Amino acid sequence: MTSPERIVRDFYHPQKVQVIHPIQIVNRHHCVPVYEHVCTYEETDEYCGTHPHPHQGMLRDK
Repeated sequence: MTSPERIVRDFYHPQKVQVIHPIQIVNRHHCVPVYEHVCTYEETDEYCGTHPHPHQGMLRDK
């Protein structure tokens, strides 16, 4: 009888290995102008009577 022939069979079993990927998150804040239109007004009274008056069309004091 001869010596036995050796046959090797390899079996592979998956194993989880964690690989760390460092990530840096940068939050950038920017100020931008937002226009807010504000109106001002001035109110005056004028005399506009139908009969002649020395101050017709002139500003009246309040």
